[in-house]
Amino acid sequence: MAYFNIYLKKQLSKLFYHFGYELVSVDRSGDRPRDRLINMPPNELKQIDIILMEFSKEMAYNPDFQFDNLKNYLTRDRIYFFHEVIDLCKEYEVGMDGKSVVDIGSGLGYLLRCINNEFTPKSLTGYDTFEAILPLARKFCQEANFQPTDLYEVEESFDIVFCTEVIEHMIHPAEAVKKLFSVLNPGGKLIITIPDGRKDNYPAKNIRADGTAYWGHINFWSPENWPIFLQEQLPKSVEVKTGLINRSKIFGIIKK
Repeated sequence: MAYFNIYLKKQLSKLFYHFGYELVSVDRSGDRPRDRLINMPPNELKQIDIILMEFSKEMAYNPDFQFDNLKNYLTRDRIYFFHEVIDLCKEYEVGMDGKSVVDIGSGLGYLLRCINNEFTPKSLTGYDTFEAILPLARKFCQEANFQPTDLYEVEESFDIVFCTEVIEHMIHPAEAVKKLFSVLNPGGKLIITIPDGRKDNYPAKNIRADGTAYWGHINFWSPENWPIFLQEQLPKSVEVKTGLINRSKIFGIIKK
């Protein structure tokens, strides 16, 4: 049986590689519910390293830039998480072909890179107030329009709105959810992810320069009170689906 399983995995890997994907087995150190096969383009991890190294060379003149900090942030576990978000969207039929897509709090832009690899959106936009990281985001996803814009300054509306691992930092998360919903086009979908508050031990640090959020986490939700929190901020007629992405992340999918 063990030999058959190894053979089957090899054959599946060959099949997925033929269609432009690489199967990556995620280890259990990330506290996931099970080992998972994540669809990634061939050599994606290598391409990430190349982008990071090229960026680090360009930033060599900047004494405040530290490559190790950047590398430590974009861990494999974080990379796999973004691919899990894509898998979640497919599972819940969040189609993005021909849609305007925005990632609010886009950070390194890696989620938009994943979306661009998996779908054919009409447009890709990334907003993040941490302006220093936007040059790297543009390298990760050249097709996206990245802007140093705060959530509350967003005036456009979009078909698909992402906000991943952001509102746990924010001083007014309820207002943030309402604003996120307001920039969603009719018929569109809003995807929010947060850490599971029962397992989240990332400490609050300094407040950000714009005064709207902290570098650390100051809000905590459980799988049980998360849907209650969302329903309190949204119109009663709105469809809300919630659940776990893995053992440490919670999601909410809201349809307008």
